[in-house]
Amino acid sequence: MKKVLHLGKYYPPDFGGIEKITSLIVDNDSKNNHKVVCFSKQKKFCYQNQKSKKIYRFYQYFKIFSQPINIQYILFSIREMNNNDI
Repeated sequence: MKKVLHLGKYYPPDFGGIEKITSLIVDNDSKNNHKVVCFSKQKKFCYQNQKSKKIYRFYQYFKIFSQPINIQYILFSIREMNNNDI
């Protein structure tokens, strides 16, 4: 079983095309363990653990050219890149 890391801007229930595709991939692949690292519009860190997926949501402090920014998101993502297969 491989560990798959998805780095995204947002994840459902937030609306968007990439968000929908990421959700479809994660929800329909039960052979692998998935971690989704994304941003949230809520002012707190959120963690959800469901079957073969873990979702980490980081609050966006501000945006640069429509890209949300959070230092914890960046540091967490770098650490998780070394702990996953894909």
